[in-house]
Amino acid sequence: MPRLSIARSRRLAPIGALALVAALARSRRRIKSERRRLAMTIASLGDGVIVTEPGSTTIAAVNPRASELLPGLVPGRSVDSQDSPMPPLRSALESETTIEYRDRSLAVTAAPLGSLSDGVVWTVRDVTERVRRERTRSEFVATASHELRSPLTSIKGFVELLERSPEQMSERQRGFVEIILRSTDRLVDLVNDLLDLARIDSHQLETSHGPIDVGEAVHEVAELMGARIAEKRQELVVCVAPSLPLALADPGQVRQIIANLLTNAHQYTRAGGRIEIRVESERAWVRIIVADSGMGMTKEESGRVFERFYRGHQANAPGGTGLGLSIVKSLVDLHHGDIVVESEPGRGTTFSVRLPAALRGSESDRSLERSRVLVVARESMHSVLAPALDELGIEHRWERSGAAAARVSGERRFEVALVDVGIRNPQAVLQALELRGRRLRRAVILFSDGLAPPPPGIGGLGMEVVAVEDAPQALLEALRGKRED
Repeated sequence: MPRLSIARSRRLAPIGALALVAALARSRRRIKSERRRLAMTIASLGDGVIVTEPGSTTIAAVNPRASELLPGLVPGRSVDSQDSPMPPLRSALESETTIEYRDRSLAVTAAPLGSLSDGVVWTVRDVTERVRRERTRSEFVATASHELRSPLTSIKGFVELLERSPEQMSERQRGFVEIILRSTDRLVDLVNDLLDLARIDSHQLETSHGPIDVGEAVHEVAELMGARIAEKRQELVVCVAPSLPLALADPGQVRQIIANLLTNAHQYTRAGGRIEIRVESERAWVRIIVADSGMGMTKEESGRVFERFYRGHQANAPGGTGLGLSIVKSLVDLHHGDIVVESEPGRGTTFSVRLPAALRGSESDRSLERSRVLVVARESMHSVLAPALDELGIEHRWERSGAAAARVSGERRFEVALVDVGIRNPQAVLQALELRGRRLRRAVILFSDGLAPPPPGIGGLGMEVVAVEDAPQALLEALRGKRED
């Protein structure tokens, strides 16, 4: 019996091998078919698709739609070449970025193929019609708001005159006048909000950033709103931290941020409730916190609270335009700050706003964070450098390649540049940069992480290469030196 079994297995062995070969062949045909279907799907997409090679910005493949929208970007070229219209990779990875190219508005996003070292897929969508509609809508809102403002101002003025002569009216007539006045005030608020949104959308909102005392602004707004809050028997607590640094912001817009947040808390807090507004220092930021004991919001509502015209779904939610918080978010963004909300139904809501602090010291020091600084470095350097620059309050533009740095340098001038000697061909970056300080040694700071060896030719420039940990302080000293010049 054992011999019979061995003989049978030997006769079956070739049959098993043939079956395996057949299975492999079927798998190859299936993979080939799937690849063909995927290629046809990508080719027929209405959006452009650009794929870069692993560990490089060189384009590996494009679909026909990408060739139509961006004819200059072809396989073999760099996606961030000097004449490329594509936005910085970091911006495209974070969110959709709109660019203007050849009379078209293009929305660009990017996503890594696994990790950034595996390559990147860029998606390009033609949003020209959407942008045109949005522009038309903004223009209509601005025009309609302007046309409404004049008659509303007249109506409000005459109604206020009637309100000041109650002896000539019956009690019922006085009630009608109060209703007209409240309705007019709501319309005026709506028109003002719409005008603010129109200015923000059209980038026509004038801002004048300078050192301001946020604590003083909070006290002013709280005093103006005191009567409304007292009428609802609410408790308002104002706490301003001692030795608070000045913020670098527009005074009028900061007051608008505070007023809108305080109005929101007042509206959504029951009679007899508590509202607290605090101002604190947080490293290179000034933080404004507005907390209330109101009705609170669900997680879904908190996620949509900054949307335009959005209002909560609670049955007892007060009236409003649904624009106040959207305007606050836009104003905070204009100041390069941030705003977060924490809320729970029945437990109240807390809004926290951070605005950049002005540097202590002389007026020249306070203006440093408005300096134009270019950082050209690898992605791995971001976690080391960015927090230190933020803590110093220095605004900066971050690029990850010499080609991208050369492109942005052609669009605007920078005062000082931080250049990572570990990037590919840093010499090209130095040649391309056109900085306000024409003296290279004063205008460029080279830094290293101590791992990547400086490429040949850097030493011949006679420039010191500082450690990455020392680069922010070296930048600060260079900016101060240029101010003294």
